[in-house]
Amino acid sequence: MASILGISLKVKHLGLAVLTDGELIEFRVRTFYGVWTPEKRRDILRTIRKMDERHEVSAIVVKTPKPTHCSRRILNLMRGIEKFAKDHGIKLTLCTITELTKQYSGKERCTKQTLIQAILQKYPHHKKLAELYAKERSNRNSYHVKIFEAIACAELAQRTEQ
Repeated sequence: MASILGISLKVKHLGLAVLTDGELIEFRVRTFYGVWTPEKRRDILRTIRKMDERHEVSAIVVKTPKPTHCSRRILNLMRGIEKFAKDHGIKLTLCTITELTKQYSGKERCTKQTLIQAILQKYPHHKKLAELYAKERSNRNSYHVKIFEAIACAELAQRTEQ
C-alpha cells in the first residue's frame, strides 16, 4: 500500500492530499494563524508527521511558491520538510505550479482552472471536492485551491512512479 502525500505550501495555508494505491483518500487545508514563529514551523511539521503516521507515506511532493515569492521562512520550512523526509526514508520531490498544470494540459502555459477541472473530472465521486470548488469560485482569496494543488502534487508523484 503505497501512500503519496501532496503538499501545497504557503506560510499561512497548507494544502494536503493523500493518494493510496491511486485512490484519493484524504484532502484538506490547514490554516496556521499568526505571525511566523518557531512554534508555527513546528506545528506545520507536526501536521506533516501526523499525516505520515496515519498513512505510512512513501513519497512527499511539495508545490513550492515561485522563487521570487520564497521568503526566508518558506525556505526554512522546506529545509525542515527535507530533513523530515530524509530522517524517515521518504522520497521527496519539489515542484512548481507550472509542472503541476503541465501534467493536465501538456502545454507549458496552463491555468489553475484547467488543473482543478481535470481533478474534478477524475474524482467525480468526491462530492466534497465539487462543493469546495463552488466555494472557491465565490471567494475573493484563494483558499481551497490549495487542496487541488496538493492533489495534483500527489498525482505527479504517482505518474512518475508508474
